[in-house]
Amino acid sequence: MTAYLIGLGHRRIGFIKGRSDHGDANARFAGYRTALTHAGLPIVEELCVQGAFTYQSGLEAGEHL
Repeated sequence: MTAYLIGLGHRRIGFIKGRSDHGDANARFAGYRTALTHAGLPIVEELCVQGAFTYQSGLEAGEHL
């Protein structure tokens, strides 16, 4: 998804992280970082917000972004 957004011309792409003990969440975040790196874009920590795989945490993280 990150590579797709980069392909559309986006350069500041936020990410809502899942629980750190969840393998799929870690893989998605690794893919996000890899896509940014391959595109020569910085990983901006302020755009990486912690979520908890709940609807409410997603809303809160989205509002924070």
